[in-house]
Amino acid sequence: MIWDLQTVFYDRVNIDCWAQSIVPNFVTSNCFIGHAYTRALLGFIRDWYLRSPAAAPDEPIYIIEVGVGHGKMSFHMMNALTRLREYWPRGVARPFVYVMTDFTQNNVDFWRAHPSFQAWMEEGILDMALFDADNSASIKLQVSGKELGVGSCANPVLAICNYIFDTLRQDAFRIVDEQLQEALIGVQSPREEPEAVHPDVIARMRCYWEYRDCKPEIYENKAMQAVLKAYLAQNRNMSILIPVGGIGVINRLATLSNGRVMLLAGDKAYNHDMSLAGLRDPHIAKHGSFSFMVNFDAVRLNVVSRGGFSLRTPYLDGFKCSAFCIGCGKPSAYPELRVAWKDYFMRFGPENFSTLQRCVKDESGDASLKTALTVLRLSRYDSDIFFKFRSVFVQRAPEASEKLIADTVRDLKLMYANYYPLQKNKDIGFELAHLLMTLHMYEEAVQYFKNSQRDCGEHYISWYNMGICYHYLEEPVEALKCFTTVLELQPNYHDAVGWKRRAALAVQELEKTKAREAAGGDAGGVTEADVELHVGGEGGSAGAGTGVGDGAGAGAGAGAGAGAGSGAADATEASGSLPNGTGVVESAASHGAAPVGDGSGDLVDVQL
Repeated sequence: MIWDLQTVFYDRVNIDCWAQSIVPNFVTSNCFIGHAYTRALLGFIRDWYLRSPAAAPDEPIYIIEVGVGHGKMSFHMMNALTRLREYWPRGVARPFVYVMTDFTQNNVDFWRAHPSFQAWMEEGILDMALFDADNSASIKLQVSGKELGVGSCANPVLAICNYIFDTLRQDAFRIVDEQLQEALIGVQSPREEPEAVHPDVIARMRCYWEYRDCKPEIYENKAMQAVLKAYLAQNRNMSILIPVGGIGVINRLATLSNGRVMLLAGDKAYNHDMSLAGLRDPHIAKHGSFSFMVNFDAVRLNVVSRGGFSLRTPYLDGFKCSAFCIGCGKPSAYPELRVAWKDYFMRFGPENFSTLQRCVKDESGDASLKTALTVLRLSRYDSDIFFKFRSVFVQRAPEASEKLIADTVRDLKLMYANYYPLQKNKDIGFELAHLLMTLHMYEEAVQYFKNSQRDCGEHYISWYNMGICYHYLEEPVEALKCFTTVLELQPNYHDAVGWKRRAALAVQELEKTKAREAAGGDAGGVTEADVELHVGGEGGSAGAGTGVGDGAGAGAGAGAGAGAGSGAADATEASGSLPNGTGVVESAASHGAAPVGDGSGDLVDVQL
């Protein structure tokens, strides 16, 4: 029953799990981990095509991401892979096809419609498919129409599983005084459930455990028996989880390429058997869905018993990454893969980055602009990092030197290229436009406000800010259109009334100037009274200093007002100022070939 609850949760809630931040995703869906995985995958691809006599250069390597969910990791991976195009192996027309998979068609439909993926689909290097990690024996690609079946792939299959193994089926055991025991789970609810298998039950369920004696032969599979026997041979009490669902994914994907697969996995996991010591019930974490810890050490034992090898890190705490390779030869045949592993996982990996960025934000207090830029660059220009430090950028950038401002704008444009619109309360376009306004870069700010409306929906604050930008760009016609739209969306927005009056005055002045030039004479000036006909007597007075935002009680030249970011969040104080005292508010919760080395020092597990 517990696994049926999991399946129903993801099938019913689908993309909303992540768009509404129900399920956490930053650790496994940021630019840093995307780049790290890309370097490992590209290392394998280069090693295979350039060094393996079994390589088929006329056929691509299929990179299959399992349980894609929102698609953000796929986006970062594709960005990183295509930016390293010059390092793709020469003589190979199409070295890879990246395949996004999930078990629900709703998610696949969301990706296919997402604008971030269109160019790669047209190029033929990105495809999408349904894949049930528990049952699928083949993969039908929905863009190209090709079916990946048993033995259909001429080259090894590469796979990515991020926060996947922890949500798939697990078996639990413990060893008590050298006796192996199987764990059995019971599920209760504190109330009568009209629908036993409903996603809401997860939050209420209470689990209890019972144990009964068993032997390694509880598994028919010899490799699975070998895992349990290896733990029994240690002669100590242990609590063991066996990720049978994850191992099943490896087995199913291996059949597509005659038993050849390398899988990269990232999860909350045990990388070493010392973490299994002691007796305890398995822990179930609830976060909308639920998850278990993952025993990567058991996966390693399974893979090594079958003649494969694994790559892991030496760390016991935090988020873990491992690579498992079957049927592709010895690790010595993959020098670029192993160098990438040492550089991007062993020395400073995804867990280290996640911890560092969180500490800098939470523990540094009043961070400097250079500090924020350093973390942004280390992240490989991740938009979530910009969002976390957005107040630093807005407050510090206007005070910076010209050179530092130029560097900041450059870096933020690189960041925006990595933005994957998903959560409307993280409106990166609006936040970047807001910053550009504080730097008086009005033309560029307008474009990002437009992007904000395209990605996160129309909002009167964006129209209002664009109107002010057009005012300082001396484009009164566009400014008037913007302020008119503001009042259509928010008729009682007092600040917009004054700005609309001011824009209408400028438009009439412009028209009279054109008429005067055409007639070669003086057509007379425009007065405040002339504008009454255009604004319909809406009241209010034009104030040069009204706040950029949802200001209440803005006064002429005051430059202060309360404002709300895109997404209609709570108002915040105005900060900074534009020319003529126009306040700018901070929005609140707005809407080279790879080197080759000897690989010494990496943790490689191989059957001797």
